[in-house]
Amino acid sequence: MTDNLTHSLFGYLIGILLIRKLKFKNEKWPMIAMIVAANLPDIDFVIRFFGAGFYLVHHRELSHSLIGIVLLSIILAAVFTKLKEKEFNKYFIIGLVGTSSHLFLDLITSWGTQILYPFNNVRYEFSLIPIIDVYVLAIFITGIIFIRMNHVSREKVARATLFVFLVFLLFKSGLKIYADTAVENLNGYQDVHVMPSFSSPFKWRAIINEPDIYIVNDFDVSTTGFGEFHFYPKEDNPLIEKSKDALIVKQFREFSQYPYAEAEGNTVRWFDLRIAVDGKSGLVAVIEFDNEGNIISEGLNSVI
Repeated sequence: MTDNLTHSLFGYLIGILLIRKLKFKNEKWPMIAMIVAANLPDIDFVIRFFGAGFYLVHHRELSHSLIGIVLLSIILAAVFTKLKEKEFNKYFIIGLVGTSSHLFLDLITSWGTQILYPFNNVRYEFSLIPIIDVYVLAIFITGIIFIRMNHVSREKVARATLFVFLVFLLFKSGLKIYADTAVENLNGYQDVHVMPSFSSPFKWRAIINEPDIYIVNDFDVSTTGFGEFHFYPKEDNPLIEKSKDALIVKQFREFSQYPYAEAEGNTVRWFDLRIAVDGKSGLVAVIEFDNEGNIISEGLNSVI
């Protein structure tokens, strides 16, 4: 998911333009509603109580779908209409725009969202920005600083800030296309997925999915240079095959686009190559077996 600070700032900037057009008598509560709406799809955090694996699979499901944001907008409009002005239709519009802004930001990350749930469970993603993008945050924060300094031009500054954000996304789209093409041309690879880096808009992680191996490389568009190649063979190991019966592994494999497993002794570890720096970090599903090959424990860990 995109971090909630980015969601809130994006909602605030859009709210400056939208609330004035809706002609509310007082802008305070509509703006509060807008910021709430911009974060509302993440209300599905409550499913964490059903376990980390369950959360991985079902986060960004109904509440992050087109049907979900309509339902959430109705609920938000009903609550704010009860609390403040009897303006259900206007609050519904705020809810719909705010929740849509949330879906948009999640869609352009490398994690994606199930926007068409329940009709399908595909996670659609454009992989333009990482989960937390410091450059997007800098654009939004700079715009809001200027808005706070000059209230007279707040709508113009909000438009300018959103325009700069759009230009940045177009820039990232061009870089992504270039990186994707460069990796495919390297050795005629067909199944290539490039994802943005946290550190620089010019750096992209490329995951190449070959029949018997994953190849991971960090490509720098600014230098057209490839970093060190990392190879992750898709091992044919009996213990790895047995680990697939564990609930946490089933959930992990459903969530992960590029699951990679390794066996060491009586332990099998599953990694997600989208977020693993060296194949040994990020979210890790760990399965422990006894000497007879029976599962004795399973869990999901976060390893740095």
